[in-house]
Order: sequence, then structure tokens, then C-alpha cells
Amino acid sequence: MTTKTPEQQKDTDRLNRYIAREGLVSFMSNTKWRKLVDTISSIEGYRPRFRVKVVRDEFLEESWDFSWPYHLPPYKSIEWLDLDCNLRTRRGNLIEDHVESFFEKLSLSLNMVHIEFEKIEDENILRVYGYKRSGKSV
Repeated sequence: MTTKTPEQQKDTDRLNRYIAREGLVSFMSNTKWRKLVDTISSIEGYRPRFRVKVVRDEFLEESWDFSWPYHLPPYKSIEWLDLDCNLRTRRGNLIEDHVESFFEKLSLSLNMVHIEFEKIEDENILRVYGYKRSGKSV
């Protein structure tokens, strides 16, 4: 077990108070987050493009990241995680990018480790919730 500094403990306490005050309902544990990371990392040929909404931060629509899983914030702070199911390979300025869908592989893999997700309508994006806000359906 890792010992936290006083400042880290204060931040954890603030996060816990925020979660309680906002009525956030937890959907993921650290164990499930680790399973998700391992599962996605094991999909051959898939290079995740992802974005994260942290519970206390504003969401930046175009904040996609490729540094999987190194740029993930602490699991306890993740409200939701979007995974782009498409892998785009640049082919040049005059030719459209090659797009390969990993939707089937991702959804099958997440189902196998019992991680709930939803598909964002009209986009090839899977969303995994760490928390849901009270009053929002699953």
C-alpha cells in the first residue's frame, strides 16, 4: 500500500466530497479500470485514440489523446472515457486516410471482461462510465 503525502490526501478528500455532493454513482472500480486498460492494450493492431472527462474538470471536445494508457488520470477521478473505434492511417495529402473499424473487437473484448459501455450515436465511439450523475439513465 502506498502512503499519500498530506497534499495528496487533501486532494483525495476533496474529490470524495465532490463525488458525494454531486451524487455521482460509481460504475467502475480500480480493478475494472485495470481490466479495461489490459484488455484494450491487448487488441492486436489497435492504437487507442481516447478522451477523458474528469469529474471536476470541464470537458474539452477535441481533447483526443494517443498516449494509451500513460495519459489516463487517476481512475477514481474519471467520469467517463471515450474510445475511438476507428484506426486512421494517413496515406498522403491527396488520398483519404485509410480507416479500419475496431468496434466489434472492442465491444466483444469489453463484454468478455464485463465492462459496460455505450455507443455514441452516429459516431464510432464507445463510452465507458466511471460515474453517472444522478438522474441520468444508463
